[in-house]
Amino acid sequence: LVGTEAEPFGPDSAAITLVGNRDSYELPVYGAKVLGVRSAGLFLFGHPRVPWTKLAETARAGNTTLVLQDPVDWEAGDHIFVSSSEYDQHEAEERMVARVSADRRAIEVAMPLAYTHWGQGWSSDDGAHAIDHYRASVGLLTRNVVVQGGNADETARQQFGGQVLLSGEYSDFGDALIAQLSNAEVRQCG
Repeated sequence: LVGTEAEPFGPDSAAITLVGNRDSYELPVYGAKVLGVRSAGLFLFGHPRVPWTKLAETARAGNTTLVLQDPVDWEAGDHIFVSSSEYDQHEAEERMVARVSADRRAIEVAMPLAYTHWGQGWSSDDGAHAIDHYRASVGLLTRNVVVQGGNADETARQQFGGQVLLSGEYSDFGDALIAQLSNAEVRQCG
């Protein structure tokens, strides 16, 4: 239990780090490097933050400034994503926030964008059709409650991330397993 729905944990941080490698002892049924919950509850409630918004202006490849539709509570050092606004999913980008404007509607990222991300939606060449929701999404990845696989270099080299495994049994007394994660980050897993 980290925080509750009524009283989320924070603004300090909490990290659950799962350690192990392919040669580690495995828990029966669950494996190694695992947060396993069986017929119980897992409750992780982080500090609420603005989770995402959309671009208000197109961000061209090479840009480091993103103008947003809504104000955000993000800070320098936070990690964000910018979704692809094209057909290629690989044009989604992860960046670190370097600065946030005073009005909280523009952020500067630490590394230039590799791709263009549309912020005005889409319009046909003749202007007869317009689709506003084609704007790229910008979302916050950083959270103050984290479940993570330990040793990022070894995780990547062995392709052996942490895992969260939830299992329950049928019960006549209601739910045997309850898991609630809100404003929590899971990284170096899978």
